[in-house]
Amino acid sequence: MGLMNLLSEKISRIKLIHDDIRIYLRFLNEIGTANIHWGLWNNKPSKIISKDEFVLAQADLSKFVIVNIPKSVKSILDVGGGVGGFSHDLVKHGFNLLCIVPDKKLINFGKKRFPEVKFLRGSAEFFSTNMKYDTAIMLESFQYFSDKGRALSNISKYLNNNSSIMIIDEFDFSDDLSLGLPIESKLIKSLGKFGFLIKKNIELSEKVMPTCDFVSTYFKYKNSKIYGNWASRKTEYLSGKIKYKLLVFEKN
Repeated sequence: MGLMNLLSEKISRIKLIHDDIRIYLRFLNEIGTANIHWGLWNNKPSKIISKDEFVLAQADLSKFVIVNIPKSVKSILDVGGGVGGFSHDLVKHGFNLLCIVPDKKLINFGKKRFPEVKFLRGSAEFFSTNMKYDTAIMLESFQYFSDKGRALSNISKYLNNNSSIMIIDEFDFSDDLSLGLPIESKLIKSLGKFGFLIKKNIELSEKVMPTCDFVSTYFKYKNSKIYGNWASRKTEYLSGKIKYKLLVFEKN
C-alpha cells in the first residue's frame, strides 16, 4: 500500500465533527473572517452584535494566545488549524509554522486565502513530519480529536526536548460529564505522562460567551440545528457546566 493510500485510510478512521463544513465556510465568507475560533470580547458587545465586532473579538483572541506563547518558541505546530487564519497570524509574527488539518476542503480554502501558510493534511493522531518544533498549539481543536491519548502521544514525538504545549478549548465541568468535551484534570494527568507540567491555567469563559449570541443569531433562520446548539451552549456556560480555558504546559 502506498504512503498516500495509507494516510487516507488513517484519516478516514478519524471522526471529523462538523455539522457541515460547507455551511461554516460560507459563514466565514459572509462574515468576512478567516478564523473559525471563538472571539475574546474585551469590550461589552452591542445588543445586536455586528460582524465587525465579531471579527475584532476573533483577532483579540488570536492576540491573547500569541502573547501567552513561551518566549523561547520559534517554531510551532498548529494542530487542527482549520483554514489557517491563526497560522497566518503566527507567520506574521515570525514563527516557523506547520498547520495540520485533516479535511481537504478546509486546506483548499486556506491555501487560496493564505498562500504563505504551510499545510499538511493529516490528523493529530497520525500526522508525520521530518522536523521537530518548539511548541504545539491546539486552538479549539483538541475537543474534536477522536483518540486524545494517541493524539498527545503523536504530537509529543515532534516536539523538541525543551518544548511546550498550548491548549485553548472548552472543558467539561458538569457532574454527569455528558457534553463530550475534554476533562481538564484528565488532560493534565495525560500530559504529565509525557513530561509536561502545567504552567498557565487561565479561564476565559465570560469573555467568550458573547460568541454564543452572535453565532446563534446568525444561524437562527439559516440552520435550526446549529442555532439550537449555540443557544444551549450559552446556558451551559452560565450554569458552569462548560468553561473555556487557555492551558500552557512545559517540558524542561
